[in-house]
Amino acid sequence: MLHKKMIGIFAMVILASGVSVSVAASGKWKKPDKPKEEKKETQISLPLEMAMGDGLTRLSDASASWPGELVSPTTIEAHPQSEGTIVELNVRVGQKVSRGEILARLSPPPASIERANASSEKKQMLIRAQANADATARLVAKSKVQFLEARKSLIPARDAAIALNQKETDRIAYLNESSVIQLEKMKQEKNAAVELATKERDQATLNMSLKERTLRVSLQQTIEKNLQELTTWVHPDVMQILKGSSLQFKYGVGLWDQQSRYTYEKTLFNTLQDLQKTSSSLLDESALTYAQAFKILVYSTNTSDAISSTNLESLKNMARKDQEMLTDASNEKRDSERMAQVKEAELQKMIAERDKEVTESSINEKQARISSESNEITRKKGVIDSELEYQNRVREIDVKIIELDRDLELARAEVRAAKSAYQTFIEELSSQTVIAQRAGTVSGIFKNTGDYVTPETVVATISQDNTQDAFIRFRIPSDAKLPEVGSEVTISRPSFPFDRRMAIIVGVGGILGENGAFTAEAEFTEDVDWPIHALIRVTSSEKTASILIPFTALRWDENNQSHIYVAVSDTHVADRIIKTGKAVGDKIEVTEGLKPKEMFLSRQIPESVLKTILVKGDEAQNVEMKKGTSDTSDKEDSGEASMEDMGHGE
Repeated sequence: MLHKKMIGIFAMVILASGVSVSVAASGKWKKPDKPKEEKKETQISLPLEMAMGDGLTRLSDASASWPGELVSPTTIEAHPQSEGTIVELNVRVGQKVSRGEILARLSPPPASIERANASSEKKQMLIRAQANADATARLVAKSKVQFLEARKSLIPARDAAIALNQKETDRIAYLNESSVIQLEKMKQEKNAAVELATKERDQATLNMSLKERTLRVSLQQTIEKNLQELTTWVHPDVMQILKGSSLQFKYGVGLWDQQSRYTYEKTLFNTLQDLQKTSSSLLDESALTYAQAFKILVYSTNTSDAISSTNLESLKNMARKDQEMLTDASNEKRDSERMAQVKEAELQKMIAERDKEVTESSINEKQARISSESNEITRKKGVIDSELEYQNRVREIDVKIIELDRDLELARAEVRAAKSAYQTFIEELSSQTVIAQRAGTVSGIFKNTGDYVTPETVVATISQDNTQDAFIRFRIPSDAKLPEVGSEVTISRPSFPFDRRMAIIVGVGGILGENGAFTAEAEFTEDVDWPIHALIRVTSSEKTASILIPFTALRWDENNQSHIYVAVSDTHVADRIIKTGKAVGDKIEVTEGLKPKEMFLSRQIPESVLKTILVKGDEAQNVEMKKGTSDTSDKEDSGEASMEDMGHGE
């Protein structure tokens, strides 16, 4: 390219010389009176090279193609439960299977310590279950004898209860004479107790109101004091906060945690709302929440012009004391509320007991009054009650005997379950199976009869008929440029050159896998009928060309930044910082800082020469502007000016 450029420049010089001669001959140009003395400059041959924009085209094409496979979330793998050799394969590819269907059978696994221990454990479970059943049978037999003896002893107890009822009849006759006096005495005692309990309840209620008032006053005073310390308000008016006024904090308040200021304002607003209520059961919770928010705000405050270190330490002490004071006041309020509730409950209980006992005494008095007529009825009722009690006790004993029989049956059932588990374990040792974990179609069989498999071995895969949810999962080498999410790619299958599909990248991983590559996924833009797990190739639709420069053109500073010298004129260069990419042989890719067709020094030159041609900053920009102006003037003089002159000549 440089050779071609030199030929073009030489042709332009010849053309310009010819035009100059023709213009001089026609009298257009006048010979200067005194020829200007040309300053002779030492010609410096610079190792300049033009930046080309097709350096990594083929390499980019290769690195933008990645291997992958077709994946479906509805496809599962069938694994054996243990190791062994396949002795029977019951399915074929394409066969539909149901969940739980046996796909293959394995030979008994080789003996191992784990299986011996498992067999011993199953055997021990069977022995323990049998021993437990025998012990339960002996206990049930012994308990049944005891319950039957207790059942027989209920008859004397029943007779004794009947005799007791007779005595109760005699007692009622005695109460007939003193029931009225006892009733009046009992009423006086109970009324006095209720009156005393009422006074205690009222006192507790009053105390609760006083504690709430104390907490309310303490909280309001604390808020006003805190606002005076934290804000610029000299005389804070808390009502302004409820009307929507924002707090004007002193500088430094909540500097370490801006969230603490928002939390304090929100907590303060809620607390003030509770204070406006005549009575609030949540006032203690609001007080504790406010104290904690204020403490957090103070501890996130930094010293400033408005808050000295002494003031900040005083604020912290005040926050701790306020929290302790409000906590004590809240606890006292809660204690008074609980005491009021206890006194109210005791009062209601005493009223209920008084009413109950007065009613019972009244009934007893009336019963005593008619005891002579109802004595026989009472005796008969006692007999009936004793009989009912006897029947209930007998029923309880019968229920316990039934429970013993049930415990015995459960113990025997455990023995049967242990036997079944042991037998199942033995059968599993003799024959292992591979079953289908879901219904579907067998999409692949990877092992044959006679193959040795382990639980990690994939024997077969089962897929559903619907493959619309299939997507592409592929791997991108760590040295390749990662594609952007949403970019379009082309999907192809090996050996199918004309079967291509378009897809969109939906995700690119940011962590290298075990194979040293990034994982990415893409989704088809159209339906495909390709088989699941088919190997595919992902090709990027974006093919970008990069610039390659020799390593000899680079130099690095103390910050490991890459620099090159870019030509700003035919005899001057400027320093420029660039960003580099991957290395290719003795050259390296330039990703930023250099444009195609720009000239740069391809290798280092002596320091003495570099000092004479290096320009910096604005000087470099001026040289570039002069270069552009000069190029434009030369172009006008050589071609465009001649055409203009010829036009005027005509």
